Amino acid sequence: MIDNSWWVSASLLPTLHNKYTWSNNAGWFDFNPNNGGVTVFPDHLEGYAWSDNIGWLKLSGENWGVIHDGQGNLSGYAWNPNFGWIMFKSDHSQVKINLETGDFNGYAWSDLIGWISFNGKSYKVQANLAPPSTSLGTAILIAGSGAHKQNTLFKYSQDLNLQMYNTLLQRGYTDDDIIYFNPFKGGQDIDGDGKEEDNIVDYQLFDPLSELEAAFDSIKYLQAGQQFIFYFHGHANPEQLQMNLENWLSAEELKRLLDKVPTAAQQLIILDSCYSGSFLNELSATNRIIVASADAKTRAWNAKYDNFSEPLISELRRGKSIKDAFITTKDYMQTKPTLFGKQIPQLDGRLAKKFILGKEGTHAAAAPYMIDIHSPLILTPQQKEGFLWVKTSPSGENIRKVRAVLIPPNIKSTEYQGEATNFQRQETIMTYQAERNRYETVYSGFNRTGTWQISYQAQGIDGTWSDKLTGEVQASGTSALTVRLNQSSYKIGNRFRFMLDINEVPNTPSPYDLYAAIIFPAGYFVTISYPLNINLPGTIQTYHKKVKINSTKSFPIIDINLPPGLATGKYNTCGIITTPETDPWNNANWLAQDCKIFELK
Repeated sequence: MIDNSWWVSASLLPTLHNKYTWSNNAGWFDFNPNNGGVTVFPDHLEGYAWSDNIGWLKLSGENWGVIHDGQGNLSGYAWNPNFGWIMFKSDHSQVKINLETGDFNGYAWSDLIGWISFNGKSYKVQANLAPPSTSLGTAILIAGSGAHKQNTLFKYSQDLNLQMYNTLLQRGYTDDDIIYFNPFKGGQDIDGDGKEEDNIVDYQLFDPLSELEAAFDSIKYLQAGQQFIFYFHGHANPEQLQMNLENWLSAEELKRLLDKVPTAAQQLIILDSCYSGSFLNELSATNRIIVASADAKTRAWNAKYDNFSEPLISELRRGKSIKDAFITTKDYMQTKPTLFGKQIPQLDGRLAKKFILGKEGTHAAAAPYMIDIHSPLILTPQQKEGFLWVKTSPSGENIRKVRAVLIPPNIKSTEYQGEATNFQRQETIMTYQAERNRYETVYSGFNRTGTWQISYQAQGIDGTWSDKLTGEVQASGTSALTVRLNQSSYKIGNRFRFMLDINEVPNTPSPYDLYAAIIFPAGYFVTISYPLNINLPGTIQTYHKKVKINSTKSFPIIDINLPPGLATGKYNTCGIITTPETDPWNNANWLAQDCKIFELK
């Protein structure tokens, strides 16, 4: 929420002896005339002074002005249309402000009218300085890209923004310090209690560029020692952040907005989107720390089973410096290549080692901790149901909820395809069993052969999520689908046979949609449609729809002599069956799946 009651007011007092400077050649300058006046900001002076002899003196323009370093030292230039530039810092003098009394001291210099004195025996200029702000600073949080149905990423953008909002509160910020952009006014449940906290949304991204302009205009009074935080999560193109369905924010425009933030304030910019590294060159500045979740060219980033923001926010909440939090997050991502692919986060800013979000220390209860978990489960053939449990500290009434995110075997990092990217995942909320002091659930969807990773996480009553704890389930799967090859390695000219054997899936009678695919050594895949149509790379077409199964049935997908021109290396042949007319991109719809690798030498 926005509140500007804390900004430094420095309008000059209208009393005779507290608003005049003197020049031997130009006479008196009135720094608080009836139709003008000068204001002192943390990073500059603004307004007009008046001289009866030479006219108006303007203290700021588009690319020039009198600069304030936030410590009382002035430099730069004022302008008079009759006598030109007036220097507030020359080789022999500098105008300064005593930040305790507001008194100006020193001399400004003009090549045409000479010295201008700011403090004499019978005159002076004195600023009416308000007490320094007790606020930590201001944060702008954006749940971007729009809440329209096609944006399947939005629920994650909103959740991560709320986690950042909650962390800022726990680090000493107040609601008034946080400017929150979200299309929904209601439904903002920071602490997970199921109640809408409607008043935290400031702008609904209806006219995002104008709204951003207003938000940045409201924070131009930040002072030395205060922080400015900018956090965005959503879709992006190179050097463009998607604000809503129609509006994009360019790196150049974001830089213009960020340049409104007083240079005396510490600045932390966090961009969690694809191509976010493409913003570094444009936004880089000596007083600014920029954190990007990916490099300038990477599209393969993941929010489905894991993400960049969550471990970073968790480390910042603990009071880690942004550099240490970044390194921990980067190391965490590198341990999960199947989830994050080639995603490599970026950090720019020499101040990152010293920057700590908010105040020193923790301002809330400790985050929940996962203290115990079931042993790895081994399911028998045909068994698709597993009993899962975890213990937390604290537990019971001190925990909002515990969730289990189920990560199937042999997954690959989500290739970003804009709004067409599938971000759906299998997730279940666990039930607290007081007699065993643990959270339990029975999941019956272990229908893919291999090792399932189960990511458990608990949310405390203040909304804080625990670190994740991973369990395993080894599923034997069903014999509903088997890939058969006639050899394990081939040479050009060899006969290549790719077969799929299908049985009926327990509890899910046919018909089924059948898919067959080959993954090439370069990483792209093609699907095959009956009788032998090779579809465009990266598209999914059925081999045959609504296949009926009464007993074991075999399908000869490919039976050819391998032609010249194929790349050597390891190939993967895969088959999938789903219920009819369901989305094959969503692996929750897969009834069975099998793959076999072969090598072409």
